[in-house]
Amino acid sequence: MSDIARGPRIALVGSCQVSGIGDALLKLCPNAEVKAWHMGVTKESKEDIAAQLGRYDLIVSQMKEANPNAVLALQRLQETHANVFYIPTLVFNGFHPDCIYATVRRQFVVGPLSRLQSGIVAAAFVLNVPEKSVSRLFNALTYACLGYFEAFDVARSLMLKSYSEAGFDLAPYVDSWKATGSFMHTLNHPNIHVLARFAHMIGVRAGFIDEATSLPNDVEDVLAAGIRWPVYPEIARNLGLERSKIVFKMPSRDVDLATAIPQFYEFYRGFDLADLQASVPARLLEGLGAALST
Repeated sequence: MSDIARGPRIALVGSCQVSGIGDALLKLCPNAEVKAWHMGVTKESKEDIAAQLGRYDLIVSQMKEANPNAVLALQRLQETHANVFYIPTLVFNGFHPDCIYATVRRQFVVGPLSRLQSGIVAAAFVLNVPEKSVSRLFNALTYACLGYFEAFDVARSLMLKSYSEAGFDLAPYVDSWKATGSFMHTLNHPNIHVLARFAHMIGVRAGFIDEATSLPNDVEDVLAAGIRWPVYPEIARNLGLERSKIVFKMPSRDVDLATAIPQFYEFYRGFDLADLQASVPARLLEGLGAALST
């Protein structure tokens, strides 16, 4: 009996998203062997991972590295293996335009909400807004000045374009995802229904399943156990979603806005202001400055 008859061997290499995609692939192809490497978390080196990939029938990669000669770079994988699919890492800030990453001296800023920062709070600190005044900046005027109300349409266009270029058409699914609420936990943590769709599309393209195969609905949403960023009330209303309070859901606790702001301010005081300013996107500083002058 051939290896394929026993079930396809599928390797996934990429971001935190590969675990959910891999779990969904196992539901779609119960006899498959699936191995997912979350880069930056796995203890295996890139060289050790690359040495194992030859035994897999399909390699799914999110690794579009700048150096094409890097051992796990997409171009190199495609040159050395017969069946390599590229699927982009989904980064979609349409629900959470205020959720950003910041780096200081090439290191992620890790603060009260782990690596995630509020663009408004960070920009307010840099612009010397008094701590007690920051909560009042979370309003429709500020969001308009920052372009937050346009974020969903911009993110949607960028998502459809990047996945189309990789050979995946997400256009038929976005509206149904949105109809259930926010399909992202944070700007780069999709919910499991999105990742299951990615797994389905991969399985169909590889010929492992039929297009008519139903999506699995019993895959654990592992990324939901991490931080879940709120959809701010005015943004939720603009998107036609249910409105709720601004509460950041952490793995071990919930943090409301009134608690988060002083924690962020205390944390940012430990940085050189010039370094912190360089880590905040200029568009946020400019937009918040405009809101403050209105």
